[in-house]
Amino acid sequence: MDAEPCSMEYQKRLKFIDYIKKKFIDSNPNCKRTKWFYFENYDDLESIEIRYFEIQEQALKYYEKHRYENLGACILSFSCEGDPILAFEDSYLAYHIDIYKNECEISDLNESLRSNGRSLKAELDALVRQLTGEDPPQRIYNC
Repeated sequence: MDAEPCSMEYQKRLKFIDYIKKKFIDSNPNCKRTKWFYFENYDDLESIEIRYFEIQEQALKYYEKHRYENLGACILSFSCEGDPILAFEDSYLAYHIDIYKNECEISDLNESLRSNGRSLKAELDALVRQLTGEDPPQRIYNC
């Protein structure tokens, strides 16, 4: 990828995340409900809709299901300590913000992790199988 398109994609997502944070979270900082944000593209910020989950596990399932898609998932959930975390992830970027600290905890580009079509979980599962002896390591010839 060229540096300019990558930069534009990154900036587009940061603008999207910042808009959600300012419009839906900063305006109601004491809301303790887990919510997700429905959207059809990153450019039409006014069309973003907020929806609620009654059970946090539903939010996590939703996030896991949609996080690697082109549009991905954006949810506000809570850590074990009860701190609100805004989590965004799509096929390009993973970005998590601790709302109380107003700090970015994760900002990683996903492209390189999935360049071969395997998810990070699949890679970890394969590594565990190798370490436990279930799958012997592959031999590489003609190095």
